[in-house]
Amino acid sequence: MCALRDLHGPDRHLAKETNLFFAADTVPGLLPRSPAIVLTRAPSGSRRRSRAFRE
Repeated sequence: MCALRDLHGPDRHLAKETNLFFAADTVPGLLPRSPAIVLTRAPSGSRRRSRAFRE
């Protein structure tokens, strides 16, 4: 989690990681006063859901 130090600077950062489900309880505890937004997606993936690849 070396990138956490960047979260405390004046610039805002976006962290995109699809495999952070295991850290859903841990990370907010490390940064209790930091604003956070959690965006989820369907387990099947957005491409399959939107039928971007049709056969």
